[in-house]
Amino acid sequence: MDYIKDIMARLKPDFICLVETKSNSIRIQRFCARFSRHWVWAAVPSNGYSGGIIVLWKRFNGIVTPVASSRMALHLIITTSEDSWILSTIYNSQVLSEHKNLWKSLSGLSQLDSPWLLTGDFNAITSEEEHKGGSFRNYSSKSKAFTTFIQSNNLLDLGFTGSCFTWCNGHDGLTRRWARLDRFLSNSNWFIKFNYISNQHLARINSDHSPMFLIAHDSPSPSSRIFRFENIWLDYEGCHSSVVNAWNATPSTSPMHSFTHFISQTKLNLCRWKRSSICHIDEELKNIEQEINAIDQHHFSSDTWGSTWLRALRNRHAALLKQKTIYWGQRARSQWITKGDQNSSFFHSSVKIRRHRNRVRAIKDTSGTIFTEHIDLENCFVHHHKNHWTSSSIFTIDSLLNAMPDDFPVLSDEGQSFF
Repeated sequence: MDYIKDIMARLKPDFICLVETKSNSIRIQRFCARFSRHWVWAAVPSNGYSGGIIVLWKRFNGIVTPVASSRMALHLIITTSEDSWILSTIYNSQVLSEHKNLWKSLSGLSQLDSPWLLTGDFNAITSEEEHKGGSFRNYSSKSKAFTTFIQSNNLLDLGFTGSCFTWCNGHDGLTRRWARLDRFLSNSNWFIKFNYISNQHLARINSDHSPMFLIAHDSPSPSSRIFRFENIWLDYEGCHSSVVNAWNATPSTSPMHSFTHFISQTKLNLCRWKRSSICHIDEELKNIEQEINAIDQHHFSSDTWGSTWLRALRNRHAALLKQKTIYWGQRARSQWITKGDQNSSFFHSSVKIRRHRNRVRAIKDTSGTIFTEHIDLENCFVHHHKNHWTSSSIFTIDSLLNAMPDDFPVLSDEGQSFF
């Protein structure tokens, strides 16, 4: 209890999910009564000394409704002013037949197509790399069923930082075992709600399982952005002019330096042109739709000028929709898009999933210190490359020649006399 309260004080979570509580109804009542009146709870009592689930949440997190529970799962619907989503807390059985029954019942829940987050002790791993010690045969049957459940319901593993494993049997010597039995899963509808998602495996203190701490919010990404050429720019004359103007300059230095300068000037020209001439696609689509409505409302479309202008606006609207499909297709890196495909939520989901997987959430320096803050990650990268490319040693021609291999090709006497 002290460790749980310490985590609450330090990390300030909105929800707390506890599994394998081994508590009956009386013990659950006593345990939850020790929290302040700002916390509400729902629970599934254990079956003897096996299982048990408790979920606590802050009273001001919206309307939280327990909708279903079984011995191995507790489902809550969280309703806020913006939308609703489902939180499922899992403690799966170690018996394979019960294991499969839970995946079957959860697959039915996935058909609701609502934003869905799953967490808990799944008592299964997805690959051989997620365990250490012992034989994979002990996990193979459950692993196959678990992987099939994840793939058939299009669920996403939210990843982690910290230790690779969330469970250890605590034995010594050759009988010690580790595995990643706990995790967060979600469907794409829940995943795309957030710009930033991070799951941290905390220290294993009073249990054989590591606590997990999930952060999910909509805060904007760091302001520093990588320049990327957008394929939709090719539809604009201003894009071609910006590139031509950048490469029309007369080089006055070495070829490599001139090439670098031309590339840099191209980027600068394109950024200036984009800021001054390009309107966001969604904003331009909205403006065109408003203009079409205005023409229709004033019956301008009945005359020749109105019909011509309306036709032009609709053609422009169709062109923008095509550009939007190209825009999201480029970000999703979908090579199979063909003409006529429409922009859909698939591309948006693909982009967010790729950004999530590519995000660097933690890094370990040469001394073994782990950094997670954005500014610390930047400093760590800068420090590494400074050390890599800077040396206190002073190189001389002799030291350079001595460092060359013995079989390095050299000019013959005839060649040397030619120079």
